[in-house]
Amino acid sequence: MRRNTGERRRDSSEESYRTNPRDEREAKRMANGIWAIVRKLGRGIGTISLLGTLACTGWPGLPGSLARNQQIKEGMVRTTLQNGLKLILVEDHSAPVVSLNVWVRVGSADEQPAEAGMAHVFEHMLFKGTERRAVGEIARTVEAAGGDINAYTSFDQTVYHITMASRDVATGVDVLADAVQNSTFDPDELAKETEVVVEEIRRGLDSPERVLSQALFSAAYREHPYRLPVIGTAESVRSFTRPQLLDFLRRWYVPNNMTFVAVGDFEPGEMRRRIETAFAGAAPNRNLDHARAAEPDPIAPRAVVERARFEQTLLGMGYLITGISDTDTAYVDLLSSVLGGGDSSRLYREVKDRQELVYSISAASYTPLDRGLFFVDAELEPDRVEEAVAAIGREIERLATFGPSIAELERARVNFLASTVHERETMEGQARKLGYWEVIGDGVESEAEYLERIRNATPDDLRRVAARYLRPERATLSVLLPEAERPELTAESLTGALVNASGIAEIPKAEQLGDGILRYVLPNGLRVIVRRNTAVELVSMRIAMLGGQLAESEDSQGITSFLAEALERGTERRSAAEFATEVEGIAGSISGFSGRNSFGISADFLSDTLDTGLDLFSDMLLRPRFDPGEIDQVRAETLNALKRREDSLSQQAFELFAQAVYEEHPYRLRTLGTEETVKSFDSESLRRYYDTYVDPRNAVLSIVGDVEPDALIRSLTTYLGAWEPKGASTLPARVSPGIPDERREVAIEKGNTQQVHVVVGFPGISVSDPDGPALDVLTQVLSGQAGRLFLELRDRRSLAYTTAAFTIEGVDPGSWGVYIASAPEKLEESLSGLEAELQRLLQDPIEEAELARARNYLIGSQAVSLQRYSVQASLLALDELYGLGARHYLDYANQISAVTGDDVQRVARRIIQTETPVVAIVK
Repeated sequence: MRRNTGERRRDSSEESYRTNPRDEREAKRMANGIWAIVRKLGRGIGTISLLGTLACTGWPGLPGSLARNQQIKEGMVRTTLQNGLKLILVEDHSAPVVSLNVWVRVGSADEQPAEAGMAHVFEHMLFKGTERRAVGEIARTVEAAGGDINAYTSFDQTVYHITMASRDVATGVDVLADAVQNSTFDPDELAKETEVVVEEIRRGLDSPERVLSQALFSAAYREHPYRLPVIGTAESVRSFTRPQLLDFLRRWYVPNNMTFVAVGDFEPGEMRRRIETAFAGAAPNRNLDHARAAEPDPIAPRAVVERARFEQTLLGMGYLITGISDTDTAYVDLLSSVLGGGDSSRLYREVKDRQELVYSISAASYTPLDRGLFFVDAELEPDRVEEAVAAIGREIERLATFGPSIAELERARVNFLASTVHERETMEGQARKLGYWEVIGDGVESEAEYLERIRNATPDDLRRVAARYLRPERATLSVLLPEAERPELTAESLTGALVNASGIAEIPKAEQLGDGILRYVLPNGLRVIVRRNTAVELVSMRIAMLGGQLAESEDSQGITSFLAEALERGTERRSAAEFATEVEGIAGSISGFSGRNSFGISADFLSDTLDTGLDLFSDMLLRPRFDPGEIDQVRAETLNALKRREDSLSQQAFELFAQAVYEEHPYRLRTLGTEETVKSFDSESLRRYYDTYVDPRNAVLSIVGDVEPDALIRSLTTYLGAWEPKGASTLPARVSPGIPDERREVAIEKGNTQQVHVVVGFPGISVSDPDGPALDVLTQVLSGQAGRLFLELRDRRSLAYTTAAFTIEGVDPGSWGVYIASAPEKLEESLSGLEAELQRLLQDPIEEAELARARNYLIGSQAVSLQRYSVQASLLALDELYGLGARHYLDYANQISAVTGDDVQRVARRIIQTETPVVAIVK
């Protein structure tokens, strides 16, 4: 279950104080395809979000045993309490943060037929009050301490987790223990939360990826409960009663079926005592039974063809493979990287680049507790489906016959081993990994055995597992088509296609900005901000330049986004494939990004590959090729993304809102552009934009990580010494966003959808406006699980699964507003509910408890997000570029702490003009 938070957004794709940012290209790689498989540099802690099929999965485990009071490695203690509760405690003082997890070894695959979706509903209800805490008090308590609480349900486990400042760890332990032991399951709250879950189910029915994923799982599994959606159905969840939930609690929520994981800034002995006290009254269940029907080996390929109102055509292929404890799992994981793990993988190079059969393609292995699936997914045109299936089959056959090359295997191996470094970057990442290995695997120590297999894998190991598991008879194919497309396409034609295919420069002086931040100015005018941090062997780089929508017009909208994508498609020295191969060879990521106010290049890699990383980074920046063939591919992918946008109703609502609130300002333009503008972009127009805005005097470069600053600047002077200023990079003149003089309401209809999406908002402020902190607090008062919108519109009235407040700030004044998605028959009530909450902000003083919660949450969440080097690098670059100064984010906590109730209400009255709102509705 994902809960809503308010978000201070600098830009639709630029990076913010409140979120863990990823540039658009990396995000597409990490969440590519119908299973939204979240990957970071290969195999590590992963999440597969199918919402309606599965909510989360983890990583493979290998044989191990649980010992009492055993110290597995330095800083880590594992023990089992007398009542059977397992503890994993990791002391880590690198940041004043703690992550607390309670892993319950029960998921949807453990449900009885009459309980379909109960594990997920149960997870929802644990936030709805206990014997000591009223409805909403759990989230309110955590957010008042500056923390974030959430939960998710999967096939095999349910996990409750808190990340917060370590000073309030006692509160976190108490809240988690109270929630999993003492929830009351009030019948009225159950009725309301049932409707919230039904809204979540409806949301999944509007997602083409989720529709296809459920079809695939249902076909791939005939006996095993993985064939059923984690979330259940509307009929099943509406049938649940309080006695059923209490029985579920007594059976599964017992200490010998739970593991408590704590990672962060604490003393293990004290932490153990806190947990032991919190669970002192819990009694074990000696009769736990996780019996499941085994899935038999398939004897022939299967296929399913789905047709729906969506615009996209999606292809999914799944092969029955290993569970997490199988010794072949490490080799299957490496195989997925060789076959479809990035732009230099076999499927990407052959099926996408050379044959141009698909717009995107990737592969991944999903290995849960029981036997999982090896996925290949692609987005393509309807008339290319059989060709694509055949081409994929041929590449798999080649691997099964000849195995990978040594170079391919080494690329995959480097990426997987690098992921272990990235997993240590945050407390929550460590806790999530440890919990999964311990609960779903065979113990945390078995990770070492898994990694040893990764290190020692040979090409023949990968050839063997490809030949064993990726045989045509083990395959399930699933295709989602628009309703009117390819009526002749059948399951038989799909399976038939598969079977048949079978020098040292002087460095400038550094300016000390405080907190280890250094500012340099290179001879060409480029500002370079460096912050050394040696906690993890990583380097994050961001170069940002003014541009984005501010540099676009009605006829050129989308060109910045197009350029950012085209930058990755080869340089004067390297073809697109060669560039991708070298980047992935160092376990790195280098890509373009774009947004409303700026654009640039982001890079992340290991510190011991810094020299190669700088060479690749500078090559992309200074020598883009803009090859016509590559531009045509970017154009095709962008046009397909425009189709995909038509299926995102929430995105359309926000675009509609932007067009209404910014009538003449370029913020009204679409980030991706329109079909007409995208078709007009060519090498000449991209080069013209590049020559105008890619100028060292229009740029800020930031580097955060394990670097020696002066040596880094010396290298940059060498790599970027040829980058000369071209002339003025002045942004076009633009009309300031006006204030509406009357109510503006715009709406579009999108056929028979399950939800309506509503945005109510107003002109906002710029990034340099002194009211920014107060507006952030105002947004957070409405947001979060303890925020007004969540409590009133979701918890009390069950109008929606998703509702939030937002503030979007830019170089020019942005916008502020509220959003809700609900059933069509709830439209009027939802709209009036939003407007009532806005009116209440203006009329009633905000209570100090609400202010404290909002302030603490903003301060705490900033501390959590700043664990990541990429977040620090983005803030340093963008704050300096926008004139705020590189060290601006260091003052954020003090600015938030100084916000008063009067400040918040004054800003509310400045922004919220109830007589002249802008209302956008997609219905």
